[in-house]
Amino acid sequence: APKVVLIEAMDPTTKDEFAVFGAAIAKKATKFDSSPHYQTFLEDLCKALVENVKADVVRKTSSALSRVANTKAQQEKGGKKKTNKKATLGGGKGGAGAFDDYSAYGGGEDGFDD
Repeated sequence: APKVVLIEAMDPTTKDEFAVFGAAIAKKATKFDSSPHYQTFLEDLCKALVENVKADVVRKTSSALSRVANTKAQQEKGGKKKTNKKATLGGGKGGAGAFDDYSAYGGGEDGFDD
């Protein structure tokens, strides 16, 4: 049988120990995710967890949460990824040399009427 360690007894110091600690906290907390109070709990918990860290840590944490939110939003919309189409300047007919025909404007070699 797996050894059960209480969250209160955990004293993590290594990266792996913090991973186990985080997983234990998440396992305990997500049991209550159907509660109408869970969202407020998450917001308050996140604020409390970052209260004593530097701003750059808060920004990195916020970015990680934003990535999760964006992924979940895509999944909820059916998994379609938003594609950013680049603007094109062609605007209509003609290919790459469509604007090279100056014959309608005097037709000189240098493009100027003498």
